[in-house]
Amino acid sequence: GKYKFTLSVSPLDCMGCGECTTVCPVQALTMVPQESRLSEQPAWNYLVANVSKKADSGFGDNTVKGSQFNQPLLEFSGSCAGCAETSYACLNTQLFGKKQEKCTL
Repeated sequence: GKYKFTLSVSPLDCMGCGECTTVCPVQALTMVPQESRLSEQPAWNYLVANVSKKADSGFGDNTVKGSQFNQPLLEFSGSCAGCAETSYACLNTQLFGKKQEKCTL
């Protein structure tokens, strides 16, 4: 009851793949022409500039839910529709930050 959670998507960042509408478990998302949502960009700009993580949110940084309040170091996907590689990399930066450990494949 102390905080409200808002999820906002920038209409300028939509790649038009429709994957979000496919995977939404409650069909809350629909595809519409990008031009019809451009008026929502100021809300996105406000949220990015003025809303930040609350120290006493009650969600630990070491949980998936709590990590979603951390600033991602990879914010914008350049991957193909259905590819989760960028999403996984983004989640890793939210969980572990800028750790400079060597990664070998």
